[in-house]
Amino acid sequence: MQGPDSDRRFDPQYDPYAQNSGAQQPQLDFSQYEDPIPDVGGSDDEIMRKMNRKTSPVGRIVGIAIVGGALGLGYWAYQQNVSYETRNQPLEAAASLQGEALLEALRQAYANAQHDDVKERILLNLGAFKDAKSVPLMIQALDEGGIVRRSGARALAHIGSPMADQAKPKLMEVLPLTTAVDKAQVVWTLAVLKESAAVPEILNEFTSGHLQNLEDLDGKPTFDPKVIVDVVGKQKLASDELLKNPNKSIRALVAQALAEAADASTVDPLIKLLNDTDVEVVREAAAGLGRTGDPRAAEPLFAMLQKNPSMRQSVLDSISRSTGAPEIAKLMTGSISVDLKRSLVGLLKDSHDPRVVDVFASLLQDADEDIRTTSALALADLGDARAVPALLPLVKHEDRTTALDALDALALIAKPPVGEALVPLLKDSAVASRKAGLLKAIGKSGATSAGATVAKELSTDDKEAAAFALGELKYMAPYKGFLADLKRPKDVDFSKPSIPTEEIVRNREIAIRALGRYGKLDAVPGLMTLIEDGTDSAKLRQIAGTVLGQLADEKTLIAIIGKAKNSALDEATRTYYVQGLWQADAQTVSGQLAELLQPSQPADVRRSAALALGYAADPANDALLLDMLKKPDLKREAAFAIILGGNEAAATELYRQIETDRELREVLQEFLMADDADFFNLITAQHFASGEIFRRLQVATILRTSKGELTFSVPWTQVVQRLKAGWSGPGGLAARDIRAKLYESLKGQEPGKRKLAAEAFAAMKERGLLIRARDEQGPGSAEAREVLLRDNRAGGDGKK
Repeated sequence: MQGPDSDRRFDPQYDPYAQNSGAQQPQLDFSQYEDPIPDVGGSDDEIMRKMNRKTSPVGRIVGIAIVGGALGLGYWAYQQNVSYETRNQPLEAAASLQGEALLEALRQAYANAQHDDVKERILLNLGAFKDAKSVPLMIQALDEGGIVRRSGARALAHIGSPMADQAKPKLMEVLPLTTAVDKAQVVWTLAVLKESAAVPEILNEFTSGHLQNLEDLDGKPTFDPKVIVDVVGKQKLASDELLKNPNKSIRALVAQALAEAADASTVDPLIKLLNDTDVEVVREAAAGLGRTGDPRAAEPLFAMLQKNPSMRQSVLDSISRSTGAPEIAKLMTGSISVDLKRSLVGLLKDSHDPRVVDVFASLLQDADEDIRTTSALALADLGDARAVPALLPLVKHEDRTTALDALDALALIAKPPVGEALVPLLKDSAVASRKAGLLKAIGKSGATSAGATVAKELSTDDKEAAAFALGELKYMAPYKGFLADLKRPKDVDFSKPSIPTEEIVRNREIAIRALGRYGKLDAVPGLMTLIEDGTDSAKLRQIAGTVLGQLADEKTLIAIIGKAKNSALDEATRTYYVQGLWQADAQTVSGQLAELLQPSQPADVRRSAALALGYAADPANDALLLDMLKKPDLKREAAFAIILGGNEAAATELYRQIETDRELREVLQEFLMADDADFFNLITAQHFASGEIFRRLQVATILRTSKGELTFSVPWTQVVQRLKAGWSGPGGLAARDIRAKLYESLKGQEPGKRKLAAEAFAAMKERGLLIRARDEQGPGSAEAREVLLRDNRAGGDGKK
């Protein structure tokens, strides 16, 4: 169910504030229910027997009165117990509703609620839904002390300004009446709503450390230094009263808040904090100075680093967590050691921030070789051709790793002049052992003029790399020869592997894969002939099916599906036909895949069709996938498709199945982690355009964060690793291209995609791009800032 807030944790079908929900529970105060029910002295019959013993008439009258009172008290206790046991029934009834009907039912339930824990639960749910109509109800709740007031304030803070601004007068009115149970939350809500009249109390609670332990409605720490900056002001934070506070925890928080403000006015107080006696305070101050990017920060910051070498790594880490690449670059303008400069250049490289390309270009002339090399690699990773002159000599570097890194970097620039510059090196004996990397870089460059030279390498041990490079270059001279290799030599049976045919099979395999790089449809008939030839190599028939899928247009896809459905063909042939179906752009024909997903079809056919359905990420198939998941014979295939491109409902049901079905869980884990198959590795531009990547991220998030006993994070880990590494297959996106597309979505207009992109960047450790999005403001700034704040709270390990 989608409520006003689309986060599933606030779905009434999964009430996070139910007593046994499995979610992290808010603090509950049940002390008012702990008094025992009054003891009435036994059963009614026992009491009557006692009353019938020898007593005076007056005693008897008094006794009857006592019995009557006891019976009344017992009945009252019984009624109270029934009321308590049934107190959650209105909430359970509301859970079956949706939208405004749900919210109205919760409001009405609050009006009738008698128990504080029920009121708390209702208030927190209404707050989670950010229900503006419930603000007056929450204001009313502030008149009750303890957990009710605390819950009302907590909900108001979650709703925030301007919707909850009308609560400020009541919050100020009840502030003097608050106790340890509710004061910190009331004060924090006033801070969130920027109530300047509450600044003295905010500072008092802030310096007492009470605000730092509060939680938001999602169970995460709610404290945010920006809130303190906004309401208290930088001038007050920079006062000696706070900078020299005897409590080191408070000084660290002040440094954190000043770092959040990070502008020219905070430089001087942050410099003062660099001389603090506490390491944590110094770290926060250093991070704040780094974030200002103010030239005044460079000298004291680096002086401190040189004075305290033991703090160097922790301070650099703090800078990397908070400071954008342009600001780090400004810090390098000071006089610093070569070693420290290397570290800062490394931070810049890891940021993947295109705003500092000119900085890297200027460093290509640096006196230090490591700095020059790092800058050249970083420039190439950003697609800047100015790196080429610096990288070309590195191809011949005596260190093999450096040489291969340079070749990989040159392949990223992908410009014809790069390939032309590399061609002479093919004859250089110094790079003989690195020729495969050299050919790859030439192929990626698009330098068709290099084709003739590359074609000569087809007769060498680097035949495969040369064939692939020729396919990337679309160099047509050897193309007919590759097509000819599709044909099985006459009178030779390849169906059984043998040593005499081994080299021929290998050469034909190279030719088939090269045709996939060319991307031409005229290879389709030869591939289909090979697939249907029962006397040809099973390995080659399978590879032909894969390449057929890579080349297929809509007409070819329809033909492939028709062949797979053709029961007149043997099972192996039908299976080979669909091998590459999942590597095609199958969205246009995804509606025709259902017949291949029947239990009567071979398992490999079903699997390939399911993968194709998943990669298609077509919302029209959502109901089909959910229905398949509920069928024992098809749930494995449904799971494959859902992980790749299912919707929220299917992901939720898949989690439920994984929790109870160990076999399904282990099969999914095995396929997701397989090193010998690309089933879940494809990432192309089409997968971003269709929304498949974001559906996949959403499904992985649900499987990882659902509130059951099981945590199934394998799909999330796998997709994050693939996004970080890229995919090198036909049409695949390099890591740089993936980062660019994710960043585009992070700064886009769709909130759901922005949140998923931010979470993906956090898991990929792409802190530099998150800092860039945060600093550029506009769409994506809030999402980036949220995950950065969470990551810093978690110590940078990305854990929630």
